[in-house]
Amino acid sequence: AKKAPGVFQFVITKGPSGSTGHWVVDMKAGEVREEKSNAKVDCTMTLSDADFVAMVQGKLAAQKAFMTGKLKIGGNMMLAQKFSAVTSKLGDKVSKL
Repeated sequence: AKKAPGVFQFVITKGPSGSTGHWVVDMKAGEVREEKSNAKVDCTMTLSDADFVAMVQGKLAAQKAFMTGKLKIGGNMMLAQKFSAVTSKLGDKVSKL
């Protein structure tokens, strides 16, 4: 949480049956919740379900996803970069699931 102290919203598109999910990751409070947040978030990241999984597994770099239009970022870009450093550390753990 210290590396990326913010509130992030993920909008995950193209989920099961074409659904869109909304997740809030509050690094300040240490919470993750499924919600379409009306609260103030520091950063919103929008990407497809498959691209999100690939990014967390370390198979898709966040910077490459952004540069190719697979990842759209709204709000604090610097905080988004810090968050991608946190998720990259999850790659090994997620790929073993």
